[in-house]
Amino acid sequence: MISGRFIKSSLLYTMGGAMPMASGLLLLPFYTDLLALETYGILMLYVAFSLFIQLFTTYALDAYLGIHYLELQHDAEKSKRLVAEVSGLLLMIGCGIVLFGLLLGKPLFDLSFNHEGNLNFFPWGILSVVVGVLNGIFKVATNLLVYRQQAWTYFLYNLFNLVLTVCISLIGLYKYPGELTGPIWGRVLSGVGIAALALIYLGRNYGIRLTTGALKDLNKFCAPYVMYMLMIWILANIDRYIINSVLDAEMVGLFDFALRCAMVIELLQNGLMAAVNPPVFMLWKKEGTNSTSIETNRYFNGFTAVCIILAALFALAIPLAVPLFVKNEAFYPSLILINLLLSGFVLRGIYHYFLSPLLYLKRTNLLPMIFACSAAIQIPLTWYMAKNYGVEGAVFANIIVKGVQVFFLWIFVRVRFYFKFNMLKLIVLPLLFIGAQVAIWQVSHTFSWPLQAILLTGSMVAIGLTYYPELKLTLSRFKKN
Repeated sequence: MISGRFIKSSLLYTMGGAMPMASGLLLLPFYTDLLALETYGILMLYVAFSLFIQLFTTYALDAYLGIHYLELQHDAEKSKRLVAEVSGLLLMIGCGIVLFGLLLGKPLFDLSFNHEGNLNFFPWGILSVVVGVLNGIFKVATNLLVYRQQAWTYFLYNLFNLVLTVCISLIGLYKYPGELTGPIWGRVLSGVGIAALALIYLGRNYGIRLTTGALKDLNKFCAPYVMYMLMIWILANIDRYIINSVLDAEMVGLFDFALRCAMVIELLQNGLMAAVNPPVFMLWKKEGTNSTSIETNRYFNGFTAVCIILAALFALAIPLAVPLFVKNEAFYPSLILINLLLSGFVLRGIYHYFLSPLLYLKRTNLLPMIFACSAAIQIPLTWYMAKNYGVEGAVFANIIVKGVQVFFLWIFVRVRFYFKFNMLKLIVLPLLFIGAQVAIWQVSHTFSWPLQAILLTGSMVAIGLTYYPELKLTLSRFKKN
């Protein structure tokens, strides 16, 4: 039974987890108003690069700290030492990455990310390195708040990040319209603020130790997880660099704008999963068997239902809202891509259903192989689809790869964890939704609000009929709490 307390904390985690990325969404109307489509596309390539740096800064210490903190939470001295040493290691890694970037960053950047010659490492590339380091420090600290079940603090820290990023970026955008100066320096200065907040929190509560004596099996856990996160970064960002290479920076702008509008659903998904995993892990530990149960399945079934409803709702609302906030008509061709991209996110329920057991079992060594297989399909598929079918081809490749990820997760995890689940709730309903969106696109090749309204109504009816018993029990429990 899902308690009212869980639902309430989930809302805080969902909203808090969405805020770091939501700043980009709030800034979209200003980006599109004050930046040319090509400049916007180049900016998004730098943003993707900063995320690349962030994953090496954190070195999976957010996941390592969360899982090991749960194991040591009843031993105050050991848990405090663990956090202090992780904090110290995080600082050392961050300083090392910035120094390395100053010395050798330009040739490596040009070789790996700047094949078209339209990106500059100095100053924008090195500033993106700094942003990645600062955001990495903040990410590790706020992830600890999740495992400490400090929902309000987590929410407030991320609200601070949102407000700071948006305010500083807006000042820069209006002072330097049409330039990269405003948005990039906005990310740098806000990064300084949130990293300082994170270090103050870690230092006051746990201290910072520049040693790693208590970090047992650190590399064994973190190295494979970093490779996994690298594969995730490739799956999430490499399409922009492929589009830049095969097409041009303007098409990067169109694709990225559509994807960012669609990613509002992912912001909510990430926050909700941050709240789902801790209680699910505790249930598996309590049950003592490597298998799913009716109780744990409810979390993932409910997550999938929420994903479908949100995708249907946003598919109607976002294309209607975009012209109200975006006045630059050069971005309007993206509207027909948003709904297709939204449909791919309904597979996240089954995705996390197969991913969570691997995290629980600490089999992170399998994750690089799983997503390397997915990336090996994504890269040539995106290149082929973009080259032959333009930006719409890249969109369809994005949807297909989400299904490919689920397939490889299942292949690797099924021999280590026993699954018994409702096919209708986790697989059939999401696939039907994707099929409906593709059919609407084929019929109209543009946004059609009547068809999207019909899809939203049909989705709500289907979810209501499928989940009626569980919804009734959950609402009853929520009222009691």
